[in-house]
Amino acid sequence: MRDLRQEYREATGEAPRRTASQRGGSDGRTPAVGESGANPASTQLIVDTQVELRRRGYDVPVVTGEMDFKTTAAIRKFEQDQRLLVTGEPSTPLLERIRSTESVLSRHDLVREIQLALTERGYRPGPADGAMGRATVDAIRTYQADAGLAVNGEADVALLAALQKPRSVQGSSPTNADQASRQITLLDDEFTDGDYVREPRWQVLSGAFSVRDGVLHSQVVPAPAAPEVLPNDVLFQVLKGLLGNANGASAQGQPSAAAIGASVAFPNEFRIRLRLSTTAEAGARFTFGPYQSQPSNGYQLLLEDFPRVVPTILATSSGSQLRVVSRGTAVNGLEDGRMHDFDWVRDATGNMTVSVDGQVVLQARDNGFSQPFDGLVMVNTSGSWAVDHVRIDATAR
Repeated sequence: MRDLRQEYREATGEAPRRTASQRGGSDGRTPAVGESGANPASTQLIVDTQVELRRRGYDVPVVTGEMDFKTTAAIRKFEQDQRLLVTGEPSTPLLERIRSTESVLSRHDLVREIQLALTERGYRPGPADGAMGRATVDAIRTYQADAGLAVNGEADVALLAALQKPRSVQGSSPTNADQASRQITLLDDEFTDGDYVREPRWQVLSGAFSVRDGVLHSQVVPAPAAPEVLPNDVLFQVLKGLLGNANGASAQGQPSAAAIGASVAFPNEFRIRLRLSTTAEAGARFTFGPYQSQPSNGYQLLLEDFPRVVPTILATSSGSQLRVVSRGTAVNGLEDGRMHDFDWVRDATGNMTVSVDGQVVLQARDNGFSQPFDGLVMVNTSGSWAVDHVRIDATAR
């Protein structure tokens, strides 16, 4: 390979031609720098190359300034993607070519976007935390096998591009292809602006909320409930009394609670994604969901009974009792203080699926609310809760 590279450099004028006696090192000594095709790059050139590759999503875990295996593989992958001569070696022209390409995502963000895309397609990469864990590698390999791609378990820009392509619809014709659905984002808030009152505007219905370091925080210490009031009765009072009154006026014995809502219109065919964390003090309880007309009229996804949380979909309306639509399977580990991804999907026929960190934990069907929704509400009844991302997608036809 060294001789081939040297011949290429000689042919293109990048290096002086050698005599036949010089080729192959016939004198048995190790070629000095400048005699062979190795021509080691400076540390700064390697650092710059590693930095620019990382910024474009290539797998360079650590910027070391040394040509390790990962850096060589990343250079080769970039050269392959750009249809260049594949050498795996840094150079000034290569660095300029890398810089001329668009910087897309950091390595962490690239892996996280791939994890989210895999989850959306039904694979199970684990939490969308930007870390290449075993579950993520297995999910990538499974998707690559199903999609007819090379199965290597690697997270790169080519994989993300493949995941972001629209799924083909079997048996579709040009007529119904024109009517194919597409997803549109109606709300997407990561609270990076430091507050919750702009783009989008959230309204505090009761209690207190704060934004710190791009995370929406809420803490509630409930007042003791009367002995004859059951936990579900307390929750009913909160959802009916608190959400039905903007000032948070409560009935006697009702615990204090914090509620916040965003007014955004979306159809009954929706997808709500929320990243949530808690340390789950005793009695911790949190709900979120879409509403019609007023926050007390709609669906709520209830999280309680730590450490084995059983996600439950509730239906509340201003003129009727609280109704349990369906209970899911128990989920452990939600109280570890880390962010967990909740994905709630409802189709046009009323089928609902709830996934936690890529794993389906609840499936149900309900047509109690067939009209479009007017907003999203989140309620902290008890405990310390943090949200760093809320997104609502809808289907446009």
